[in-house]
Amino acid sequence: MPVPKVKSSAPESGSNADELATSSSPATPGASSVSESSLSPQPIAPANAVFQPSLLKPAISHPYVSERDKKIWYALAITSSGAATLDAWSTRRALSRNDGTEANPLLRPFAHSGMLYAATQVSPLLIDYIGKRMMVSRYRMVRRVWWVPQSVGASVSLFAGVHNIGIVH
Repeated sequence: MPVPKVKSSAPESGSNADELATSSSPATPGASSVSESSLSPQPIAPANAVFQPSLLKPAISHPYVSERDKKIWYALAITSSGAATLDAWSTRRALSRNDGTEANPLLRPFAHSGMLYAATQVSPLLIDYIGKRMMVSRYRMVRRVWWVPQSVGASVSLFAGVHNIGIVH
């Protein structure tokens, strides 16, 4: 007879399998020396069964953006696009009078066509995207300086436009 895998609580009196079978047999028919609960699968309970929402981390967390910051972002986006348009207009005006050349090598291919207006809008759009990403960054220092790229971009375009107007006059 095979040896049971679960040890019984009864002491073994001999090494014979028959003696083992008779000593480990239950006293009453249908009863087992090993409890049924130890053989059946038990559910695994969590260590702390109480639901605590403070311990849970949200799947997606975006910092809160105030209405004031949104308005400033839109104002800077409009300003930087307007300054880029001024730069394109003044550059076209200076080039049409043969008073100057396009200094930006990336914009030089577009300098003598109307595509200059569209090409100069690429930089403000990219800077606006970077500013928006900085505004919702998870890093506090980055969130504090989100307005810097847009301000610098608008300032450079405005300076270039005023410079080109000064060359023509």
